[in-house]
Amino acid sequence: MFGSVVFYCHFPDLLLAKHTTIVRRIYRAPINYLEQLTTGMADLILVNSKFTASTFAATFKRLDSQGIKPAVLYPAVNVDQFSQPNGYK
Repeated sequence: MFGSVVFYCHFPDLLLAKHTTIVRRIYRAPINYLEQLTTGMADLILVNSKFTASTFAATFKRLDSQGIKPAVLYPAVNVDQFSQPNGYK
C-alpha cells in the first residue's frame, strides 16, 4: 500500500528544543519519545554528515542499541554558482 519511507536528518529536533523549565520538559517528553519511535520506523535513515551521524547515535540511544544506524548522504551543492562573485559577470 505504501512505499518505502526515507528519513533525512539534518539535526535531531530533540536537541533544538528548549528543556529549560519543568513545564517545557513535561511538554516535550511525549514529543521526544515519539520522535525516536517514529524515526526508527523509517525504512532508511540518512544524515547529512558524519557529525550528524554521531549526534544521532548519541541522541537516539535506543535506536543505536537496536543497531539502527544512519547512512551519510551529503547534500548536493551546485558549485558552478560560486564561479563568480554574486552580482558580477
